Formats: sequence, structure tokens, C-alpha cells
Amino acid sequence: MLMQNLPPVFASRQRSSQSYNSDFHLHESYEFYLLIDGEIDYFVERACYRLRPGSLLLFDDKTIHKSSNFSNMPFERVSVHFDPWLAHDLSTGKTDLLRCFAGGEDKILQLTVGEMEQFLSVADRIVRLGSERLLGADVLQNACLMELLVFVGRCFDAHKSSPPPVRVRASRLRPFLEYVEEHLTDDLSLDCLARGLSVSKSTISHVFKEETGSTPSRYITARRIALAKRLLLDGASVTEACMQCGFNDYANFIRVFKAVTGISPGQYRKTARRSPEG
Repeated sequence: MLMQNLPPVFASRQRSSQSYNSDFHLHESYEFYLLIDGEIDYFVERACYRLRPGSLLLFDDKTIHKSSNFSNMPFERVSVHFDPWLAHDLSTGKTDLLRCFAGGEDKILQLTVGEMEQFLSVADRIVRLGSERLLGADVLQNACLMELLVFVGRCFDAHKSSPPPVRVRASRLRPFLEYVEEHLTDDLSLDCLARGLSVSKSTISHVFKEETGSTPSRYITARRIALAKRLLLDGASVTEACMQCGFNDYANFIRVFKAVTGISPGQYRKTARRSPEG
């Protein structure tokens, strides 16, 4: 799922009554994802959460995620994508607008009804401004983004003592996910996975499909690209990133990286080395 060529701030609000299953993906933008109505399962890295109205997720450009709605129950969500450089440039010495994205743990928060209404009032303005052609629409979108980032940061501060969100399912997947994490640079073909986990190939495929609606290879690819982005950000060359994230085949690495991110690893490295993180 590519989100390339988006404006610096972009928001969409959608409602669906059909079953839905996205694939594992990651964006070049940062993202807020708020479930407004309904109930869906959302995988974030190696955990799966059962989202309910008011569940807010935050993703940076290296977080693997996917959503699933295997029922026909309607759900509604709003997502806000933005260029992290914009948020960095709008920050001040006293206020880091990206602080709510800091830290290694999954960023998930359960908003109160009032907080969800406040979030939606700003997100809906970004949606409306996105279709305007009037002078200053982009400036007003930037102002809305600033307001949203400050608001979410305050929500995280207010909910520091709240119980952690409930993780669901994925217990059958845990051995697989842990094995992949420990052997990400090794051969992770289905044959090797089966030998390493002492189970049949069909069992791995069946459990993964049942739990995620996706395939082991797609998860492994997304996880390796996320690692490659981190390595490139930390200064590795394209060749070093290729070898250290388990691709080994340089041409295939270039092709897959571009298919997942929309840009080549070399282009990403040039951009990432100037990023707010770097």
C-alpha cells in the first residue's frame, strides 16, 4: 500500500460495511489512525489489537501495520498523514511536535468521547481544506496539523496511568514472529521456517492466514524493509543495508524496496539522513 505523492498534510474519512483486509505495509509519511465506529483488528509490528471507537494509533515511517475486518459489520475511521519534516519545522525550542511518536513501544491510545470529538473536529477540517482551492488552504492545514499534534501529545500525557490496550489473538503466531525477529538476516523460506520451528509448512501458512489474512512472506518482506530503512537512516550504505536486512540479492533488494516505499534505497538514504530523527 503506497502513499506516495501525497501533500504534506492529507486526511481521509471513510465508512465501510464490507469485510476488509489490508496487507502489511509501512508509509513514508507519519500517520494518525482513529476508529470512529465499529470494531476491527489492527496488527502493529508483532502485536494485534482489537480496536473500538476512540482507539487512536500513531505510526511513524518504519512501523509495520495492517487492519482487518473479517465480518460485514460497518466501521468508520479517519486517518491523517503528514510529512514529519513539516512537523519538525513547525516545532519550537519548548515544544517538540513529534514527541508523541518517540519511544520504541506501540503508540496506541483510547480516547474519551470528548477527546474523540475534539480530534475529529480538527481532522475533519483537514479533510475539507484538502478539497479547497482557495488562497491559504495549505497554510490552514498546517495550522490544523499543529493543533492536532499538540492535542495528541496532551492526550498521551493525560493517559499515562491508563491500563495498556488489550492485545488479541496472535498467540499462535508468537513463535513464528519471534523466530523471524531472531533470524531476519537468515534464509526465511517456508522450508527453513518449517525446519526451524519444527512444524509443517502447511501449518505455518494456515495459522498465518487465519490470524492475519496475509502470508508469511509478505510479513517478512515488510519487516526487512523496515529494518533496511532504519539501517539507511543510521548511515549504512545501500549495499550494507541489503546484506544486513537479509536480502543478499542486491537487484532484488532495490526492486522490492522501491515497490514497498515508492522510492529507491539510495533516494531514501539521501532523504533520511536529513530527517528529524537523523
